[in-house]
Amino acid sequence: MVTPVKKNTIANLIGANWPNLLGLVLLPAYIHFLGIEAYGVVGFFWSLQGIFGLLDAGMSATLNREFARYSAQDGRGQDKHDLLRTLEALYWPLSLMGGILLLLLAPAISGHWINPQGLSRTAIENSFYLMGVAIALQMPSSLYQGGLMGLQRQVLLNSALVVLATFRGLGAVLILWKVSPTVEAFFTWHVVVSGVQVLTMRMLLRGGLPETGKRPVFRRDLLGEVWRYAAYISGNSVVGVILTQADKLILIRILSLEHFGYYMLAWSVAASLWAIILPINTALFPQFVQLFERREEYDIVNLFHHASQVISVAIIPIGMLLILFSREILLLWTRNPVIADNAHLLVSLLVLGVTLNGMCSVPSYMSAAFGWPQLVMYVNFGQAIVLFPAIVFAASRYGAVGAAAIWVIMNSTYMFAMMPILFRRYLRKEKWKWYLLDVGRPLTGAVAAGIVMLRLLPHQLSPCVTATYLLSTLALMTAISILLAPTVRTWVGKVVLGLWRHHGSY
Repeated sequence: MVTPVKKNTIANLIGANWPNLLGLVLLPAYIHFLGIEAYGVVGFFWSLQGIFGLLDAGMSATLNREFARYSAQDGRGQDKHDLLRTLEALYWPLSLMGGILLLLLAPAISGHWINPQGLSRTAIENSFYLMGVAIALQMPSSLYQGGLMGLQRQVLLNSALVVLATFRGLGAVLILWKVSPTVEAFFTWHVVVSGVQVLTMRMLLRGGLPETGKRPVFRRDLLGEVWRYAAYISGNSVVGVILTQADKLILIRILSLEHFGYYMLAWSVAASLWAIILPINTALFPQFVQLFERREEYDIVNLFHHASQVISVAIIPIGMLLILFSREILLLWTRNPVIADNAHLLVSLLVLGVTLNGMCSVPSYMSAAFGWPQLVMYVNFGQAIVLFPAIVFAASRYGAVGAAAIWVIMNSTYMFAMMPILFRRYLRKEKWKWYLLDVGRPLTGAVAAGIVMLRLLPHQLSPCVTATYLLSTLALMTAISILLAPTVRTWVGKVVLGLWRHHGSY
């Protein structure tokens, strides 16, 4: 039987992984047409999207949570309409303000903060003007996506995201190939797709709300009910964005645009893991909210351990493959030894940081679903205090590698400092089961298998043989992780047994 969590998780994985997979496949084409410097500008735009996402102020996460809560209660249909209208009335003006701010800052950023060698400053300035328009159009999509998540219309949402991502990615390559291989053409296309996306998301969310026969209205009482939770989420987001984007803001000032491009290339590889981490957790979030509302402790414990082992099996093998075989993967992917030489160590370090973060994600999301997002915010705030001076020092001394090392240290604190605090408040008896069984065993098995395969890796392999060896290594690490994760092993065993019986019945 396909449960809502499984169905939504699968939909989220497809919806998040398809755009990321498509982006990774098309990335060498972007670099081919634009060059590594222009790709650095594109990468910086992704960072700016995260920074301007602070204007969300926790509203999309709040809409997700409140729609999930309303769905577990009778007679809240009109409240859904009214809450959406209330948050829309705040969200759209903030989005426009963000776009206008970037338009105003474009000359200063392009003229004084970026260090290009071959790319003209005029092209950079024009790109920032287009970024401002794209951000103003794109930001409200997050609000509507949060609402669709809370309604558990995640299959519909992710189907739309797959179509839009294909339209965006393939269209960009076609524009660069047939129209103009310039960074301005790339961002012009991005503006067009951002407009299409926000209209699509709004239409899907409105269509998913129950008919009430009344017009939605702005309601201060609903805002009063949710503002505290939104404030905590927003505060968490502020610190989180500082932690994830401060390195880019600093490095684009310290490094040449070329070396910043290598860093953003490595970050694109590392960030691909979020396409696994976030869909699983966003599918779990409304389930944790509803179980907590009903005080179903037994089901909470089972869901917690099952989800933690799924995350471990999903990200640890891929993470270890990227960490241990980063140069081979980059060379196979880009066919460019210069890129592989300049970016492989960055890939290993950044992927290690994301993997550590991902292993702690289920407890973190569970805490937020239970109404205690302050923990992550406080930990992140403590990290943010030392982040800027640490990155400036490390980047000035050791370049991009120094900044990547700070990223690893920062994410280690989640595992060894934040998790013990969380388990003192929730699921106290489950702490060591999480450390040793949910995370420790799959990690140990995958790392051991990966190191053995790295030592056995022959030299001077053809691209086809290298790809086969890497896929075999990934399959081995995944199989070992599954065997060492009891709930996942049981589930996989049932699936395999069911398929075998079904096949044997013919």
